[in-house]
Amino acid sequence: MFVFILVLVMAMGGLMSAYRFGFIMASCLFPALITGTWAFFSKKRWPWGRFVGTFIVVYLVLALLNAQGRAQRQVPGPSSRRNTPASNG
Repeated sequence: MFVFILVLVMAMGGLMSAYRFGFIMASCLFPALITGTWAFFSKKRWPWGRFVGTFIVVYLVLALLNAQGRAQRQVPGPSSRRNTPASNG
């Protein structure tokens, strides 16, 4: 599935293909590495369904963490500097 998505993105080309490639690598490769490492060090043999299920769960957890991080970055915190007339000095 990862290779199919990667080939599709690269075939589309156009603007920001490097960004798309990086987004696909980050969003698909890291869950695959985590799942593969977990399965490798597991004492039991994993069926394919467990690979797919674990990959989807890890993908969703990482996507939620990414969304939460983006939401936190957009919320101004107490240390954010506001552009007020007094600060323009």
